[in-house]
Amino acid sequence: MQIYSEICSNWQASVDKDLIPESSSANASSVVQGGLSLNNSENLDFTSPSSVSVWAEQGFLVAFDRAEKLSYHVRDMDGAAEVPDAMEIIFQKALEVGTTAAVDEYMENKGSATTLYTKAMLLLSFIAGEALLCP
Repeated sequence: MQIYSEICSNWQASVDKDLIPESSSANASSVVQGGLSLNNSENLDFTSPSSVSVWAEQGFLVAFDRAEKLSYHVRDMDGAAEVPDAMEIIFQKALEVGTTAAVDEYMENKGSATTLYTKAMLLLSFIAGEALLCP
C-alpha cells in the first residue's frame, strides 16, 4: 500500500507543479489550439468536435508521459495488488462534473453550467460506448 501512496504523491506533485521533465510530447502539449490550457476546460468549445479532439489528444499525451514515468515505481509492486476500475473513475468524475454543473445552474451561471453538463454527458457517453465493447 505504501507504493500506491508514493505513486499518487509523485503524480499529484507533477500535476500541481505542471512539471514533466524530459518529456517532449508533454511539453509540446501544455497548450492546445487557441491557447487553451489542458487544465482549463471551461473555455473549450465542447460542441466543436475538432477542438475537443485536439484537447483530448493532447491530454492523452500528457497522461501517457506521466504514466510512463510512474511505471518505474510499479515494477516493484506485488502482482496480486488490485487496480482501480477505469470505468468507475470516469463515472465518478462525470458525477462530480455534473454536480458542479448543477450548482452553477442554480447560481445562474448558465455558460459554465452548459459547458460542464456537456462534459459530463461526454464522459457518460464514453462509458456507455465502452460498455458495449466489454466482455
